[in-house]
Amino acid sequence: NPVSTAIALLAIASLGLQAQVPQFNVTVLLKSQPSPNTDYIDGINNKGETVGNWIIGNGTPTPVQSGCMLVYPNSTAINLQGLSGCTAYDINDETDIVGSCPTGNPSPDNAYGVFYTLAGGAVNLGGKDALAMAINNAGQIVGYSFVGNSPFLHAVIFLKNGTLIDLGTLPGNTNTSRAYGINDRYGTDGLGQIVGLSSTFAA
Repeated sequence: NPVSTAIALLAIASLGLQAQVPQFNVTVLLKSQPSPNTDYIDGINNKGETVGNWIIGNGTPTPVQSGCMLVYPNSTAINLQGLSGCTAYDINDETDIVGSCPTGNPSPDNAYGVFYTLAGGAVNLGGKDALAMAINNAGQIVGYSFVGNSPFLHAVIFLKNGTLIDLGTLPGNTNTSRAYGINDRYGTDGLGQIVGLSSTFAA
């Protein structure tokens, strides 16, 4: 009957999908700290180097402490000096790291984008409520921030001199955008391909 046929077809399709699922090897880079402390990884490069963040405490009875770390493929982890309270999001093959640091001010000026190298330390990329989310191997950095007098976040390119290039929003009824990633497939303008979202939020 049609019902049993449909179920059979779904079962065959499901088995077909299962047969195509690749197998993965899982490597434990870090073992979690005792609760409520937390370690987590956000970005990885082609060398297997990863960046992430650590949090100690939950505010009771001692203040929360947090920072960023670089974890090598052999599980050696180093604390990134000068990034206390910051968040690291991505790392490229040059071991350049991007993320966000708090300003201590209320929104819309509570965070700025940050670029970090082991040799040079942290560079303030500017922005308001800004997050530098991704960096490619050419050192091009994307993320999002409030730009100018707009009440909405926009996808931006962060330049290392503190300048932000507003990428705007998609045509139509959208007022907000965010950039989450950039690759190494460069166009005629020399810029990598960028991925993100554009949506509508009430003011």
